Amino acid sequence: MAPEREVDVIRRVVALLQERLPADWSVPTVRLNATVGDHEVDALLDLESPGGRAVLVVEVKNQSVVTSRLPMVAEQLS
Repeated sequence: MAPEREVDVIRRVVALLQERLPADWSVPTVRLNATVGDHEVDALLDLESPGGRAVLVVEVKNQSVVTSRLPMVAEQLS
Protein backbone atom coordinates (compact mmCIF):
# COMPACT_ATOMS: atom_id res chain seq x y z
CA MET A 1 0.00 0.00 0.00
CA ALA A 2 1.41 3.39 -0.99
CA PRO A 3 1.93 5.99 1.74
CA GLU A 4 -0.91 8.44 2.12
CA ARG A 5 -0.46 11.98 0.91
CA GLU A 6 -0.10 14.59 3.64
CA VAL A 7 -3.38 16.24 2.68
CA ASP A 8 -5.18 12.89 3.02
CA VAL A 9 -3.77 12.39 6.50
CA ILE A 10 -4.89 15.88 7.53
CA ARG A 11 -8.38 15.28 6.11
CA ARG A 12 -8.58 12.07 8.11
CA VAL A 13 -7.49 13.89 11.29
CA VAL A 14 -10.20 16.53 10.75
CA ALA A 15 -12.84 13.84 10.11
CA LEU A 16 -11.85 11.90 13.24
CA LEU A 17 -11.88 15.09 15.30
CA GLN A 18 -15.33 16.08 14.02
CA GLU A 19 -16.67 12.60 14.83
CA ARG A 20 -15.55 13.00 18.44
CA LEU A 21 -16.62 16.61 19.01
CA PRO A 22 -20.06 17.37 20.43
CA ALA A 23 -22.57 17.90 17.62
CA ASP A 24 -22.76 21.65 18.20
CA TRP A 25 -18.99 22.18 17.82
CA SER A 26 -17.43 22.79 14.40
CA VAL A 27 -14.11 22.97 12.58
CA PRO A 28 -14.76 26.01 10.37
CA THR A 29 -11.18 26.59 9.19
CA VAL A 30 -8.27 24.34 8.26
CA ARG A 31 -5.08 26.04 7.11
CA LEU A 32 -2.43 23.83 5.54
CA ASN A 33 1.33 24.47 5.71
CA ALA A 34 1.02 27.35 8.16
CA THR A 35 3.49 29.10 10.45
CA VAL A 36 3.19 29.46 14.22
CA GLY A 37 5.84 31.84 15.50
CA ASP A 38 9.06 30.57 13.95
CA HIS A 39 7.75 27.06 13.36
CA GLU A 40 6.23 25.63 10.21
CA VAL A 41 3.34 23.26 10.92
CA ASP A 42 1.38 20.92 8.68
CA ALA A 43 -2.02 22.30 9.62
CA LEU A 44 -3.87 24.71 11.88
CA LEU A 45 -7.43 23.76 12.76
CA ASP A 46 -9.85 26.23 14.31
CA LEU A 47 -12.40 24.63 16.62
CA GLU A 48 -15.49 26.63 17.48
CA SER A 49 -17.86 26.02 20.36
CA PRO A 50 -21.59 26.84 20.25
CA GLY A 51 -20.91 29.97 22.31
CA GLY A 52 -18.43 31.20 19.74
CA ARG A 53 -15.26 30.41 21.69
CA ALA A 54 -12.45 29.35 19.41
CA VAL A 55 -9.59 26.95 20.01
CA LEU A 56 -6.59 26.55 17.73
CA VAL A 57 -5.22 23.04 17.15
CA VAL A 58 -1.76 22.69 15.65
CA GLU A 59 -0.96 19.55 13.69
CA VAL A 60 2.58 18.48 12.99
CA LYS A 61 3.01 15.23 11.13
CA ASN A 62 6.30 13.40 11.32
CA GLN A 63 7.27 10.10 9.82
CA SER A 64 8.54 9.02 13.21
CA VAL A 65 9.63 10.49 16.50
CA VAL A 66 12.16 8.77 18.70
CA THR A 67 10.98 8.66 22.32
CA SER A 68 14.06 10.53 23.51
CA ARG A 69 13.07 13.48 21.26
CA LEU A 70 9.48 13.81 22.56
CA PRO A 71 10.31 16.50 25.16
CA MET A 72 12.05 18.60 22.48
CA VAL A 73 9.12 18.22 20.06
CA ALA A 74 6.63 19.17 22.79
CA GLU A 75 8.73 22.22 23.69
CA GLN A 76 8.73 23.40 20.08
CA LEU A 77 4.93 23.31 20.03
CA SER A 78 4.39 25.18 23.29
